[in-house]
Amino acid sequence: MRKKVLLKVSACCLVVIMSFNVLIQGTLATKEKSTIPISHDDTETVSHSKNTPNPETDFDFSSSTGTITKYKGSAGTVIIPDTIGGIPVKVIGDDAFNYARINKKVLSITLPSTLKSIGNSAFYNQDISYIDFPNGLDRIEGQAFLNCTQLKEVILPDSVSTLGESAFKQCESIEKVVLSSNLTEIPNSCFYSWTKQGALNDIIFKEGLEVIGANAFMNQSLKNVQLPNSVRIIDQQVFARQADASNHGDFYIGTGIEEIRSQNGIPNIANAFSGWKGRIIFPLTKDVIDSRGANAILDYPNSSFKVFYANIVDYNTNGGNPASIPSETVLFEDTIKSIPVQPIKDGFSFAGWYSDSALTNLWNFTTSKVTSDITLYAKWVPIEWTITFDTNGGSAIEKQKVNMYDFISEPSTPIKNGYTFAGWYSDSALTNPWNFTTSKVTSDITLY
Repeated sequence: MRKKVLLKVSACCLVVIMSFNVLIQGTLATKEKSTIPISHDDTETVSHSKNTPNPETDFDFSSSTGTITKYKGSAGTVIIPDTIGGIPVKVIGDDAFNYARINKKVLSITLPSTLKSIGNSAFYNQDISYIDFPNGLDRIEGQAFLNCTQLKEVILPDSVSTLGESAFKQCESIEKVVLSSNLTEIPNSCFYSWTKQGALNDIIFKEGLEVIGANAFMNQSLKNVQLPNSVRIIDQQVFARQADASNHGDFYIGTGIEEIRSQNGIPNIANAFSGWKGRIIFPLTKDVIDSRGANAILDYPNSSFKVFYANIVDYNTNGGNPASIPSETVLFEDTIKSIPVQPIKDGFSFAGWYSDSALTNLWNFTTSKVTSDITLYAKWVPIEWTITFDTNGGSAIEKQKVNMYDFISEPSTPIKNGYTFAGWYSDSALTNPWNFTTSKVTSDITLY
């Protein structure tokens, strides 16, 4: 009887243990299958799998325009579907994800591949750190990403043709920007880090850009900049107040520059680059810059930077032919790319171009760099001929070296026993006597 009771107790315990195991495993399995991240404001939100778009119900959507007008979901990670109700999502409307409007921090956003436009203040004050802008995106309107302080880089596809004013203003953590080749204007304050020194230190401009608006890159951390030749206008304080002034490098301005503006409307380079302690380099001569009339760039007497223009290289052939060689315009600290035609001079060998009239400093077209207007001088070395004396059995006479068209110094008279010396001749047949007073050397020669 006792054994029977114990068997029943054991069986009961086994059922309890197995049930407990099932409960634990079920709980663990449930935890493994779902995550419950905490949003920026510490409210719990349900996340979606990595590649699954948010439910269409998370968005207010205008099917007539293909516009998301408001995000009303709870997730901090947002994947916008390409279509809502079968209609392509083409526009993220004004204030659609604006924190002040939706009172929800968005930490991650995946934009739809169908997107054409991002509206005004669409993502104002959000904590997005990375955005993959889709090919086909055309417009990013004003203040679209204003105060997105966690954003690290902006790489625009070449489809983008329009940026709005202050589109990325106060995005102080942006370190890299790659602009679109279809962008003709960067508007005012577009990448201006207003209240804090920005981290931007790498920017790639592309040909086609023409205008850079006021304060566009003010208060950032740029050190070296290369503008494309297509840029015509740089507005006031565009590159002012860059961080780490002691380490500023070179700022290259393209050949298309027409105007650099200042606050009072007078063109003045000092305003646009206020605080820059590196070099401002123009690929044009100062005369060309000044000749642009009302758009001329004025002087900068108290600036922290130094300005260098392209330089003129002149050539002095020192009596050679051609008598003159056209001047060249060469970028500051660049080599001369086009080696001039080699002149000739009768009676002389060309010995190279020299940077000084004393002909002591040979110019190396591969390594020598132009840092100011310069004249290069041709150096000539007289052609030297060898004069050999054949005494026809008489005492030996040493050879002479004589420059082209010079006279030979008459040597001492050779001696030959039983003979009287009768003079020097230019031919072995002894028919053409050599006149040391009137005959000039034009080649190597042997006198007999």
